[in-house]
Amino acid sequence: MPTLESLLSDLKSQFESHQTQYESFQESTQPRVQYYRWATEPQFHLALFSVERARLPKGKVYHEPQDETYYRIGYDSMDRIVFEERSAHSSSGAYQKFIDYHSDATWVYQFKQGELDGLAYQTQREGQPDIYVSYSPGVVNSAEQYFFDNGRLIKIQSLNNYDAFKQDTQHPMYTITYDALGAIDLITRIDQPSNFFPNGQEVKVFKKAKYSLKALADIFQEEFLKYLTNQYTPAQIMDGHCLGIVLHNAFNSDAWLPFQLYALEITTPLTKQITVAEYLDFSQLVPPDVSSYSKRLTEVSQLLMQEIELKEKYELPVKLLEKVGKSVVNWISEQGKGTPIKVLALDLPDDFYEEVISILRRTYSAKACKNFLEK
Repeated sequence: MPTLESLLSDLKSQFESHQTQYESFQESTQPRVQYYRWATEPQFHLALFSVERARLPKGKVYHEPQDETYYRIGYDSMDRIVFEERSAHSSSGAYQKFIDYHSDATWVYQFKQGELDGLAYQTQREGQPDIYVSYSPGVVNSAEQYFFDNGRLIKIQSLNNYDAFKQDTQHPMYTITYDALGAIDLITRIDQPSNFFPNGQEVKVFKKAKYSLKALADIFQEEFLKYLTNQYTPAQIMDGHCLGIVLHNAFNSDAWLPFQLYALEITTPLTKQITVAEYLDFSQLVPPDVSSYSKRLTEVSQLLMQEIELKEKYELPVKLLEKVGKSVVNWISEQGKGTPIKVLALDLPDDFYEEVISILRRTYSAKACKNFLEK
């Protein structure tokens, strides 16, 4: 394989011999733009984790122009960015980027005042980014190779050419580690001894903050809903059954999350006075099949249990149970069937002798509860 130095040299040669005019890119790109958005920072990056590595702001994206939204972003019919323009009102000056997507590579052509100002590309190999190279005169130019393990980027070998500033070329290596939920936890840059770094260096360029309880709860709710939709469709929960979402033995076992999920048989018609123990057949409750849980659901459940107990938020599991119950009711409703299926979010054994209708009111409207009573 060509060295990173030769790839950068080759791209410089392509830049110097480039003939295609600005007008040609404009004519070919504009028909592909389906809609625009406006942003406070650039939104298109070919270099992986460039935002995290350089501590760059991600910026905000808006549907309409706002104050200081200096970037106009054009998207194609596949929601890919094909055009990015920085306004002349920006203190850094205007530019236009045109992005071309190919089966094995993505190319970026940057223009300033109608003249080519930069070239960049990223190649793909077996569906994953492989090589990134960027050249623009008078700035730091880069070439990178990416290394993956089980679909996760774990290492970036880089070359940074500082020739314009009469400094040594640098070859930083970035290593990436992940937390238990698969999010980036730490990016470390390692430089070997050189004239620029006589003793070398190892610096943490990105460190993720810990998850808050709210963030963990939000992830848990999302993952549990995915788990439910993989287990059931509304049609699979037949008439005469109730979908039970069960919190069992909270704080008294090592695995009280995720919530247990059952399609429980209804044994008697619903009335205002009937209790949960009379209403449902609990003989069907058996230990859950943990093999059906996704890795992410298991991991977020473990982290959430630890944080809840550590911070002594003993009321949170029941609140989360009710919130998940409402999200499940919303999901069923979105299937176009209204809410014919009764979803009971149960804190066992505390709810055994509570009236069913009072539990239904936690997740359903008064009208829906009335309809259940009339069936």
